[in-house]
Amino acid sequence: MHFLALIYFIVLSLILAAGVRPQKLGGLRTSLAVFVLIWSVFILTALALSLFSAMDSAGLYVAVSLLIAAATSLWLRSLQSTGQLSFPEFASPFDPLTSKIVAWFLAISSGIVLISVLVLAWELLPANPDSIVYRFSRVYWYISHGSLAHFSNQGEPRPQFYPFNGAIAYFPLVYFQFGPRAFSSVSLVCWLVIAATTYVFSRDLGGPRIVAAANAWLIWLTPNILVQSLSTNDDMIAATPLLVGLYFLYRWFHGRRAFDALIGVAGVAISAGTKLHIAFYFPLVLAIGLALLVHYRATWKEVRTWLTIRGLSFVALLCAIVLVFSATFLVYNVAASGQLFAWDLAAQVQNRPFHLAVALQSIVLFASQMVLTPIADLHFPQWRASHYERFNDLFAPLFTWVNNGPEFTSAFYRFNGINPSGAIMFNEQTLLLGFTWVLIIVSALWLTRKWIDPRASWARFHIASFPVWFVTYAANSRYIEGVSVYLAYAMVVVGPALVYAFAPIQRASIARIRLILLAAIAMTQIFFAASILLTNPVKNLLLLARTPERPISKGFLVDPSVTDEIGRARDGLYQYVIGWGQPYWAFMAYHPEIKQFLASQPTPLTAPPGEADDAVSVALRYSRYALMPRADSKALHLYSFPQIPAYGRAIALRIPDKASPGLTLMGQMLFALGPEWVFGAGNGVEGRFAGRDKYIVMQFVEPSDFGRNAEQVVRISPVIYGLGVKDDLKFRFEIKNDGQVISQSDWQAVPSVDLATTGIKPGSVLLTMYVRNDNAAGAVHSTSVILQSTKPTVLPTVD
Repeated sequence: MHFLALIYFIVLSLILAAGVRPQKLGGLRTSLAVFVLIWSVFILTALALSLFSAMDSAGLYVAVSLLIAAATSLWLRSLQSTGQLSFPEFASPFDPLTSKIVAWFLAISSGIVLISVLVLAWELLPANPDSIVYRFSRVYWYISHGSLAHFSNQGEPRPQFYPFNGAIAYFPLVYFQFGPRAFSSVSLVCWLVIAATTYVFSRDLGGPRIVAAANAWLIWLTPNILVQSLSTNDDMIAATPLLVGLYFLYRWFHGRRAFDALIGVAGVAISAGTKLHIAFYFPLVLAIGLALLVHYRATWKEVRTWLTIRGLSFVALLCAIVLVFSATFLVYNVAASGQLFAWDLAAQVQNRPFHLAVALQSIVLFASQMVLTPIADLHFPQWRASHYERFNDLFAPLFTWVNNGPEFTSAFYRFNGINPSGAIMFNEQTLLLGFTWVLIIVSALWLTRKWIDPRASWARFHIASFPVWFVTYAANSRYIEGVSVYLAYAMVVVGPALVYAFAPIQRASIARIRLILLAAIAMTQIFFAASILLTNPVKNLLLLARTPERPISKGFLVDPSVTDEIGRARDGLYQYVIGWGQPYWAFMAYHPEIKQFLASQPTPLTAPPGEADDAVSVALRYSRYALMPRADSKALHLYSFPQIPAYGRAIALRIPDKASPGLTLMGQMLFALGPEWVFGAGNGVEGRFAGRDKYIVMQFVEPSDFGRNAEQVVRISPVIYGLGVKDDLKFRFEIKNDGQVISQSDWQAVPSVDLATTGIKPGSVLLTMYVRNDNAAGAVHSTSVILQSTKPTVLPTVD
């Protein structure tokens, strides 16, 4: 299958390259256009097959995608080329000898970094928790479901409501049954495309070759961009087609070539349909609109050139591309839920309703972190923790005014210092821009000298894109850690305009200071790159050298007994929503040939004919018929519960004399919040794990709003995982504090109760569940967990 995938990508690329060739772009620019076109073909193919719920056919996907590519290529060849575009070039700040030294420095350092990243991509599996939870898993669910429509009526909103162009980019990996190694490839390709686009864009903005290469190098190695080359975050992925799109729109701005407009609009639309960060540029769009209005005569002159049948048809095509590529996910959202987006989720992080005080605080805090944390990051790893602590203490007096109230902060985040709580991790959540932000200021200062020069109009708006995006994003957000991931998006977009940091300066003394500054920033980029490649907690070369087994998985680890059982599920694997942040992809990665589904709640929930309709039976229907498969199910149904009570809040108990097989303990897996039990049902799994069947699992919660307004109760959920149709169980619960019972319940058939926990201390309170099996002469079984414990609960030895 992998060889066939190689043939497919080569053929697809050659078909599209044939359509681009008449434009005479040159090899590098042609590859950028083909990048946008391939992604466009993927999107169009998925949308077309989705209309017929036929996305689950790999053969059909390949055939339709090649057909769309061929039709696109033929149409592109009909677009006229108006010849080569030429752009004026400013003088290099480097003399010939310095240029050679810089060229060798860039080549050697880039080669070392590239080889290191490629080795890490091959030998270490993706470890980003959000990717494991929803970014990758939604790819399998879409394909198995056969459609881009919502694939379940349960679960968190991100996999179903978020734009899906990024997910579509991974589709071929599943169709050609690639394993987990391949899922770093999209981030890696985008990182390389960013470097290539920044280079050619810098060239066309006036930079000499060595200057364009130096600028691309600085952007390429910006810490929060370099670290995302393997992190699989979708921020950098979304920024890449936007950057390519802007480059071709810049070419259209100067040459009015239809091909450039087409690729430019497609790139921008793909980005908008990948992540909604593009919305934070709306003040810039308004400013551009105002500029066009001020120069209404020139604007009207341009509009008149499009007022032909051919021109209007092309504009209609561009509008269709924008709507189809960027807004189709909204249509599916409305069809499934009646709303455009998961506004409740967005409300957890956004400044809504808008408060000026919240906006100003977020702007100041994010700007302070962007400027100051790179200084703290210039430290060796062995002293990093104590250094960050002292650095925070040093600047703490400047931030005593910060309000950590719920209206100022997102979810459970608090501002506890200029360096975030996880700064020692040196990963995509903590690393910001290094000192690349200084180049924005230098470039902007140089461009102020060109304020009335119409040739610099694009450059002025381009350099303004970063501060506009930053202020708009921060003003609309409550404080959150991990803003570094988002800032990478804006830095990728503004990157080419930083070429003006190298532009000629008349005063020799200032020019020398500028070169010293550029050299200093380059040295810090090398330091940050080395730190990332050698100390990143989940992907670093030292870890690779010390670990003999390959590939290395630091993000998740699943017992072979579980993956083997998943491989037997020829009728598919159904995973159930247990809680927020489940590692769904961990159970998909090693068996891409198995269809994957996210279980839905039957609507309406009905019982088989003859089922009792008393209150207890009705109350237990969800547990019996929605959470458990039919007795003859050939699909495997999988349930994963965290073992640490502070995170998972689950109680598992084996009842040997239970009538139904219940849940079978297949093994365990390791994820971000520690070990998890992995249970299964269906496909005859109980017959392959003797003595590990007949489990039930229940959940409890300790209600609080991330520590605010905590209720002093433990709430037992009425949902019972593993309850069969013939099971007749009764439940009782009690809480002991230092051996004394402080709260308890009566026996009940439906376990729904609140138990008081006033005055307890973490680690000293025991929650005990008693289960009476009335099918076995009232035999009672029990198990206990320590409330708020951070140690895994150990299941008793099986019979």
